[in-house]
Amino acid sequence: FHTGGGLHVIKKAFERMCRADDPSSSYDQKQQLVQSRLIPSCHLLKIIGPCHTVSSFLNTASVIMGEWERALGRVLVVFTYGSGCAASMYQLRFDDLAWMQPLSSWKVEFYRNAIHMHPSTMIHEVYIATWMKFDYKPCGRELCQVDPWKYE
Repeated sequence: FHTGGGLHVIKKAFERMCRADDPSSSYDQKQQLVQSRLIPSCHLLKIIGPCHTVSSFLNTASVIMGEWERALGRVLVVFTYGSGCAASMYQLRFDDLAWMQPLSSWKVEFYRNAIHMHPSTMIHEVYIATWMKFDYKPCGRELCQVDPWKYE
């Protein structure tokens, strides 16, 4: 799998790698590679969003949680890159089942205490306002009138 920013960034990089690896492959062959090789490593990325530093660990966990016994005896190639200054590539082999929850169980637990917000609340605008502002004071709950002690 390929790690880094958001799903669109890693999908684009993966598709470029496939194109460089086999320029004569058809569109359908490339999409089959995306579905079988890239998407299983992106379950958590699609939920959490860009995770940069820890992305290789999260994507490894995503493969383990989603593939289980299909991963046994198989080799996973991990490629990570930084902001243009460093990259690493390594491989690992699955010799045993991991000690963790399957993806479906993890998702239930992850969202168990989530606060349901209707999209009309525009609470995401608060996140957008924080981009590259290191002196930002959180105010989303106050602006959207969400009780600061509410967890569910």
